[in-house]
Amino acid sequence: ASPAAVLADALSDIAYRYAFTSKEILKIELSVENMMSFLLEKLTGAALRFETPQQRITDCKLIEVISENYVKICRMECDGKSEAEQAYHRLMLVTDYICGMTDGFARELYREISGIS
Repeated sequence: ASPAAVLADALSDIAYRYAFTSKEILKIELSVENMMSFLLEKLTGAALRFETPQQRITDCKLIEVISENYVKICRMECDGKSEAEQAYHRLMLVTDYICGMTDGFARELYREISGIS
């Protein structure tokens, strides 16, 4: 192996052993996983029931949180499509919205929706 490859492997091993497994990093990763799971669960449920007979009042409120641009695109994509295709586009609504979030925005939205001050 080239000297650069050996160095890259050594640095990768050091980063894994000392940076990515520190207790503080693990706590952050666990908290982020919890936050993202919560947001995905809440928003996905609301999106799958979006504009269907099963839609609940809380679903409407959760969809209102999502940027209107994302919602408009979802409506356009769902127009005239089968239920399965509509479900796909509703799920894309949520994934596009969450993927576009900054860390700080996701954290703040999680706090607001979950009732954490």
